[in-house]
Amino acid sequence: VSLRRELDVSNSQANRQRAFVNRREAFLREYDWQSADGPSLINTPEASDLRTWCIEKSWSFCPKCGHLAFEKLLPSFRTSTPSPLDRKCKCGNGVYTVPQPDDVPLLLRNLTTQDIRVLRPFDIHCGEYKRVVHGYRQRTGPFRLTWSALTVQQKILAIEDQPRRVRLQRTFEFLMAKADSSYAKFVVMQSRGVAQPYAFQIFTAPKFQGVECALWPSLYHSTALCESIIAGQTNRQSGKASFLHKVLSPVLDFSLDYELLQYQYDPWLFKTITRAINSSRASGYSPNAALQQKSFSTTYWQWQHLYLLDAVRQYGFPSFFLTISPYEWTFPWPRFIQQIREEHCLEPTDLTLLETLHVAHVLEQIARGYLSRFNSNRWQQHVFNNQEDPSQSNLLTYFYRMEFQSRGTLHLHMLVWVKDLSLIRANLLHASIPWGNRNDAFLVADTQKSSSSCLPLCQAPDSFLERADGRQHLQFHYTPEDAARNLRAYISSLLGALRCRTDVQLADGKAMLLKYVSSYVTKMHEAATVEGLYCTDVTGFQAANSFLRSVHPLAPEMAFQLSNLKVAWTDKLTKQFRAPHPGQEDTQKDYLQYLKRDVAEEDQSLLEWLRCHSTVGAKAKALGADKYLVAVKFVSVFNPVYFFQHLLVNYPHRHAAQLRHLEQATMPPAIQYFSQAVSLMPDCWSRPEQIRQQFHHE
Repeated sequence: VSLRRELDVSNSQANRQRAFVNRREAFLREYDWQSADGPSLINTPEASDLRTWCIEKSWSFCPKCGHLAFEKLLPSFRTSTPSPLDRKCKCGNGVYTVPQPDDVPLLLRNLTTQDIRVLRPFDIHCGEYKRVVHGYRQRTGPFRLTWSALTVQQKILAIEDQPRRVRLQRTFEFLMAKADSSYAKFVVMQSRGVAQPYAFQIFTAPKFQGVECALWPSLYHSTALCESIIAGQTNRQSGKASFLHKVLSPVLDFSLDYELLQYQYDPWLFKTITRAINSSRASGYSPNAALQQKSFSTTYWQWQHLYLLDAVRQYGFPSFFLTISPYEWTFPWPRFIQQIREEHCLEPTDLTLLETLHVAHVLEQIARGYLSRFNSNRWQQHVFNNQEDPSQSNLLTYFYRMEFQSRGTLHLHMLVWVKDLSLIRANLLHASIPWGNRNDAFLVADTQKSSSSCLPLCQAPDSFLERADGRQHLQFHYTPEDAARNLRAYISSLLGALRCRTDVQLADGKAMLLKYVSSYVTKMHEAATVEGLYCTDVTGFQAANSFLRSVHPLAPEMAFQLSNLKVAWTDKLTKQFRAPHPGQEDTQKDYLQYLKRDVAEEDQSLLEWLRCHSTVGAKAKALGADKYLVAVKFVSVFNPVYFFQHLLVNYPHRHAAQLRHLEQATMPPAIQYFSQAVSLMPDCWSRPEQIRQQFHHE
């Protein structure tokens, strides 16, 4: 690490600390603090234990191979100290290699970035360098390779420093003679004048398999380590999983190189799109269906939206809308990340891969465990629990999704439905500055401020109120001083543990839903960039080529896409159902099973039946009440067929003929199905206010 780098990092840290001290002193000077040394509302033992879990207990490592692994946030986080050793690692019989520092040949150790560039027969191009202020680097163009203008031998001879020139010459000769590395193959290709690789050729052409050996010879010192050779194997290995094993290995360099991150991201995205589009063209089905499981596609988020609609149909509008926005400079980092930063003079936002994985893991465990208890049945004191009777669940369901801020930082949006609002741990929810403790007061005023606020003024203490519609509402204590700072409501234990902004909204369920759904349009894509993915007239290569030249995610989003973490999640089982067109009912296996249902289920509509039955096997299996969230995809409401599909899904029947009007053949096509909808379900379609109610939740 250069002395200049050390000075830059030291100055940056000093400037941030100075700015923090200045903000704190300015805040303290504003008020009289004669009696402000009471017990802390924020830095409680529970918050301290939660922060300790993030720092010391959220990861484990294998004592044999050193591979890092996630650990669950369990209710015992306050009392037990689990072993940091991972005894479940499959390093002995795993299909993926976990690189070890001792495996790197001596001549390939301690090579600088400049040394590796000299040894490369290629030049790497990742687009224009762009980094967001106080954030991460952005992908500005596709990953490309060109042959270097000079051969490796010529670049070595041009080095003026003799000891370095001799050392690199020995390293070059070693690599050329290394039988288990593909390095020599690419040096020979360059010397023979092989044509420049065209766009994305290195991702698919067999002759470029093992190219990592020529690009990062110290990391990929053997061809067996390369992700590019996995595509030609038949053991169903994943390049993403292979790279993730390397990132979490004891060899730190895999997580430090941005060019390597983009090299892994671009081939994964390119191959995913080309395979999906080409298979859909060969099979004759829509590209939408081929990409519906990929979170970068619009179709994926359409299905997530439909799951959410069914949750609203079953449980009404949500009770809470929660946002957690981590801040890298105060977030609780594990010891190994802190040590890496100290040894390599790195700041927050410099360790993209490890930082993103840690933040995503912590947010996931807080959402699934500390808030909702769904990662373990042993939770009794989670935030949304039934405090009067912990054995009885107070949570109906929840949705969350990960999203990326404009500077690249990961944050979480979460919708929560509870049975009884008054039974939650309301003592953790606040919206006002806690003036009884000056440290708490400054922390809330500094982190919870925003550009706008939606909370009404209230001088009374926090209390539960009952609305005119019978629903309960939590009225926060909210003073004019809080309103002047536009403070957001927060969960005190999360604020003390994560030291970042948390926003809790309870005011309007419909508004919460709109805010959550609006985040389904991912910031990584605009509508224009994804149109090519769903055009049946383009090949997979054309669609992937256009897509990769259009998207500009920041590094954390790229890192997250390469992980196995879920970008969206709900605790319920989910099921997809495409409502058939008239005459195509026999093509739907789920629908045919519904027609054969038991007599006791005679009055159940198809939607109600799907919610409580598994249709995986040849015979449907009853699972109990409302085990599933069912996403039903209809045609547009402006299409007359919509009313047939609506009847098929929502009206109990034994045969599709019941859904057709007796005089349908004599009616105009525009009302053929609407007429039967009015006849069979008059409470839904007879008057304008009934029709408006139908679409109220949607």
